[in-house]
Amino acid sequence: MPYPKDLIDDIIMALDNAGFEIRNYYDVKEKKVVLLTESLGYYEEMDEKELPDWQREEMELARRIESESGRYIYINPLPSYEKYNLMQEFASKQENERLSELLEVALLNLVSSPMANNFSLGMFLDKDLTQGLYELKNI
Repeated sequence: MPYPKDLIDDIIMALDNAGFEIRNYYDVKEKKVVLLTESLGYYEEMDEKELPDWQREEMELARRIESESGRYIYINPLPSYEKYNLMQEFASKQENERLSELLEVALLNLVSSPMANNFSLGMFLDKDLTQGLYELKNI
């Protein structure tokens, strides 16, 4: 039985989540991804009556995760180098050589500042812009 697209999307987002405070779990019983923004220890220090509804619900979820062994599986986010390697592999497997080159350039610019990234990709795509820059530089 194929997995629903929504579940796959949620797992992908959980793998991509690099936040320190957010932890994602796969709920085996409900077949869905759930997330916690705080640990159970954080909530135990709080007065439950003063918490908003969403935090009380999350506190209950944190209790279930701790008490129901085997029901919840922690989804460990992928490190950035693994995500980069996956993107690099994807770019190299493109049959269209031009598309593969564009993806490689975009990947090379990931480590640059956003402005440099956009500028370099724009230069790569627009040869007239490149020529214009060289002419401006020689003035």
